[in-house]
Amino acid sequence: MNCRDCSRYDLIHRSCLDGKVNPERYETAVQVANVMGPRAICPLNDFRERILNARGQTVRLAPSVRRPPNS
Repeated sequence: MNCRDCSRYDLIHRSCLDGKVNPERYETAVQVANVMGPRAICPLNDFRERILNARGQTVRLAPSVRRPPNS
């Protein structure tokens, strides 16, 4: 979403009235979430839900990639 289309965007000061950020790239959104937390990202941002769903999950390796147990 473009911020200028949002009712919460201040055209004069060119900023969000709620203090949210709207990163254009996923990598930038991840960095913002790591530094400022996911709540700093605009709820209308395309990447916010993806970041929220990924947080707190353990990434599991495929069985063929796992190391064998110590014998």
